Amino acid sequence: MTFKSSIFIFLALMVSGFAVFIAARNGVYPVALVNSQIISARDLEKDYNAALRYFHNAILTYGSDPAILEKEDSKKEIRRATLNKLVTDILISQEAEKRLGRELSDVTEKIISQNLNSQNLEKAVSEIYGLGLEDFKKQILVSQAHREILEGKMFANKENFDQWLADASGKARVVILLPDFSWDGKQVVVK
Repeated sequence: MTFKSSIFIFLALMVSGFAVFIAARNGVYPVALVNSQIISARDLEKDYNAALRYFHNAILTYGSDPAILEKEDSKKEIRRATLNKLVTDILISQEAEKRLGRELSDVTEKIISQNLNSQNLEKAVSEIYGLGLEDFKKQILVSQAHREILEGKMFANKENFDQWLADASGKARVVILLPDFSWDGKQVVVK
């Protein structure tokens, strides 16, 4: 090995290491795989923060003590439920894509545009979830639309959505990469 090739290898390793560090710092690493589709740490964290904000607001609305959300068990359960929802959203989106193909994106946009007609929606979304309108659309409305579309399609075909979801969850290849959680064959559970 020549000196030039050694320098090149060293620099390539340094650049690769720096890229991995930046990716990890920004949450661009997988926390779960669902049928080969990645759930990133960034996606989990965004949805977790929105759920935490929603529950905090709900607790305040009903006059309960928001300190309950500060407990480690509460945080872990909300994170578990959030990860489980992300897994379920992927299963639903994959099935909707399989059944509708290219038509799915058009139908999804129509449903979302109907939901975005409210004048005070941006303010409400910000206060309730702590999200901007575009993030709300990506994180909540798209998966909700896919669920509604798939449920409607299954209803028309006289199929049971809940039974399909239970079967799909049981057949899914889910790998959880977080040390506190695992997949029990049907849902995300706390270890």
